[in-house]
This record gives sequence, structure tokens and C-alpha cells, in this order.
Amino acid sequence: MQGLGLGFTFVPLTTLALATVPKDRLGNATAAFNVVRNIGGSIGIALATTYLSRRSQYHQSTLVGHVDVWSAETTQRLADWTRHFVAQGADTFTAERRATAMLYHDTVAQAQVLAYADEFWILSAFFFAIVLVLPFMRRIRTEPGTPNAQTRVEGLPAAE
Repeated sequence: MQGLGLGFTFVPLTTLALATVPKDRLGNATAAFNVVRNIGGSIGIALATTYLSRRSQYHQSTLVGHVDVWSAETTQRLADWTRHFVAQGADTFTAERRATAMLYHDTVAQAQVLAYADEFWILSAFFFAIVLVLPFMRRIRTEPGTPNAQTRVEGLPAAE
């Protein structure tokens, strides 16, 4: 599915970006486009990863604030895990440490799920914001009948 989406994204994007570039400059424009695309993708991945990490830390600290050894649910869960590890052959001390580790593992896993949900919503908002901006983008068209149409770039004088 990802490959299908990439095919429907990058081919039209490249075509639109390079549509008004003169043929003699197409090689340089393609190289510049690929550099900008790779840098933009790297920055986007870095920002998304940073946001995911920060949200995971936030959710983990929030969830840990609700885990209390005096809570009946927490005590029951620790007792269940301790019994499980004792049944597996661990001594009581080791079983209690493993039970605490499993409780921490569950908390981290829940924090990750919540962080991915946050990431999904923020990326969805960016996507829909860009879709709303698309109708306001200006089309650039070259006029096929005029001389130097291939070397003329809007806003610059024609090359002679």
C-alpha cells in the first residue's frame, strides 16, 4: 500500500515541479529537486520522530503518576505477575522484581500507543490543511506559440 501511495504522490509532484523548466536546464533542476525533496523528507522524519518521542515521554510520566502501590488495581496486577513468575520457577524476590518490570513495560507500551495516536492526529491535521490550500495555488503555464517558450521562466526576461 505504501508503494502504491508513493507512486501516486511522487510522479505527479515531480511532473508539476519540473513542468516549466527549460529542457537545457532540466538536469540541474532534477538534481536540485531531488536534493530538496531528500532534505525535506529527512527533516520531516526527524520532526515526526522527535514529536513521537516527546509525546511518549509525556504519556509515560502521566501514566506513571496513576500507578500507585497503594492502589488495589496495581497491587492486584503485581500479585498476578508475581504468581506467574513464581509458577515459572523464580524465587519470590526475583518474581516481585520481574512483576515490577512487567508493570513498567505495560506502562511504556501504553504510552507508545497514545503517542502514536497523537502523531496520527497531528499528521492528519497537516495533511488536511495542505489539501485545503491546494485550490489557492496558482498554475503556471507556458504558451506554446510564443518564441522562446521553453527558455522563458515567469518573472524573468527571455534568454536570447
